[in-house]
Amino acid sequence: MKTSADKVIIGIISTFLIICFLNQLRNLPGGFFFSGLFYAIIILIIVLISILILAFILKFIFKKADYLKRVLISCIIILSFSIYKLYSPTLKIIVPKNYSGEVNLTLSNLNHNELNIDKNGIGYITKWTFEKTYTKPKVYDSDGKNLEKHLLSYDNNKFWGKSIGTGNTIKSLNFEIAKDTLQNKRTYQSNWLQNVDMKKVYLENPKKGPDNILDVKIK
Repeated sequence: MKTSADKVIIGIISTFLIICFLNQLRNLPGGFFFSGLFYAIIILIIVLISILILAFILKFIFKKADYLKRVLISCIIILSFSIYKLYSPTLKIIVPKNYSGEVNLTLSNLNHNELNIDKNGIGYITKWTFEKTYTKPKVYDSDGKNLEKHLLSYDNNKFWGKSIGTGNTIKSLNFEIAKDTLQNKRTYQSNWLQNVDMKKVYLENPKKGPDNILDVKIK
């Protein structure tokens, strides 16, 4: 294969990865006092610097490759790693008909996600899903109605609320479904912790009880 053909193929792959990466940056959540845009800019700068550094290192490995080719190869390597690290699944969630209020996807010990939400607004997700998810989900009721216009995010910087705590804290990703499109702020406080199925809950040390100060019962 000719060198020019190599560059075309590598260039096409690099362009595809750049588009995927930039699309991911658009969906990054914020945190603390910083917006998602701030984090996106920081990550973009780090990725660009990493590409340039790797292109320099590749000079000693691919001695006959010109600068453009080394940059394109570096793009493929760095962007592939970045896309993998930033990947978030877009969850499809089904709630009961006419349901409104808080939805809690509980960190579980299961090897699959249970996204058909029960009457208490509770579903169960794997550790991988809990750690990776930040994009806005697709939410439907049991009749197939799209509830996108009723979804209320955690704050202006990110969609999901996320529990924090020790290894035996019952954790969840959460958001709220408004009663109607006129509601624009989260107001509902559920008693989901009293209704969670403890047989499915992930605890770092299962021999101990949950750290939450609640009357949590095992069903």
